[in-house]
Amino acid sequence: MNRTFYPGLLFVFLFVSCQRDEIIFIPDQNYQINRETLINSLIKTQVTYQFQADDQDLTLFLPKQAVLQLPAGSLIKPDGNQATGFVKVHFDDVSANKSGLLKAPSLTYNNTIIDAGKATYIRFEQDGKPLELKSSAFLYLPSESSNEVSQLYYAEENSSNWQSAVGTGQNLHPQKWDVIYKDGMIPMIGYRVSITGKGGWYCIGKTENGIETAAQLSVILPSGFNSSNTLVYWVSDNSKTSLRLEAEGNSTVFNSPHLKIAEFAEGNIVSVSDFGGDNYYFGTRNAVFKKDASISLTPEKQNLSEIKNLLLKL
Repeated sequence: MNRTFYPGLLFVFLFVSCQRDEIIFIPDQNYQINRETLINSLIKTQVTYQFQADDQDLTLFLPKQAVLQLPAGSLIKPDGNQATGFVKVHFDDVSANKSGLLKAPSLTYNNTIIDAGKATYIRFEQDGKPLELKSSAFLYLPSESSNEVSQLYYAEENSSNWQSAVGTGQNLHPQKWDVIYKDGMIPMIGYRVSITGKGGWYCIGKTENGIETAAQLSVILPSGFNSSNTLVYWVSDNSKTSLRLEAEGNSTVFNSPHLKIAEFAEGNIVSVSDFGGDNYYFGTRNAVFKKDASISLTPEKQNLSEIKNLLLKL
């Protein structure tokens, strides 16, 4: 019997067999995500109301039992004229659960973390153009604790930095307020926040004091995961705090700010990646915030619905 051996055919067979079992995904390095669009598609907490701006004081009831009092004629257009007719207010209370905090700027002030009791966003617009407040509006935010001691912080809409709000050098305490509505009063216990200018982010919280040593957390992702397609956060276990980690250029190393934080502060790293074409990846693992900590994370492919459910578990 003649036996003929064809090594070239064997090589082709083995090569094709291997290729059938392996699908290699190569990220598009030209794809650029919009941070706000991606995170807002995953965490939908913002609401929009339309109301008639006229020459009467207005009281609006917002989600989470928040109340907005708007003085008559207080909204002005970019040309300086008073806004009349239909106006929109965008309101977002992101402090109901920890996943919502990912929408806010990193919760830090003076190189310390902010433990957020309340974190909200508010702005006004008409015909797609921003409106400003020429006189203060008041946002009432309810609080279950009457002994809570906090301070007020403010961040502009596209800013990554919180600052102490003007006139809040002293501690804030929830108080009893009588909110004017129609011909009567509605009593509530909580905070009253003065909203000025174009609005933005407002946070009622507290910082850790007495910590002198600064620490930084670094997260190393696989090749192709960079700031063009990936968002990375650290979420604290013991406080309502989230931090956004940043990477430079095409680097796969995402770093937190240098912060004065309690040694061995525990939390979770979360990464969300969008490579376009419904190619989404999600990663999470425990992470202890300590001096020069560095961890590796390998995200896994998920669909948007799965990622939403995973974020709710934070």
